[in-house]
Amino acid sequence: MLKRRDPSLPVIIYPTAVQGDDAPGQIVRAIELANARGECDVLIVGRGGGSLEDLWSFNDERVARAIFASRIPVVSAVVTKRTSR
Repeated sequence: MLKRRDPSLPVIIYPTAVQGDDAPGQIVRAIELANARGECDVLIVGRGGGSLEDLWSFNDERVARAIFASRIPVVSAVVTKRTSR
C-alpha cells in the first residue's frame, strides 16, 4: 500500500514472527536493530488480525519495554478483527 501511494518513500522491513514463543524476542531484536542502524524516521510494529492468543506476543513486557526504549517513534498497528469497508 505504501509503495502504491508514494513510490518514492523508502520502506525497510525487519521480518519477525508475530505469534508463538519466539515472537516477542524477535520483535524486540527487530526494534533494537532498527534503532542501532538509525535508518528509519518511524517504526511500524504491526500485524493483521487473529485470535486473542495469536496477538498475545504484543502484550509481552519485553516488547513494551523495547517500544518505550526506542529512540525512533513507534506506531503500533495491530488489527484485532476484520472490518468491512
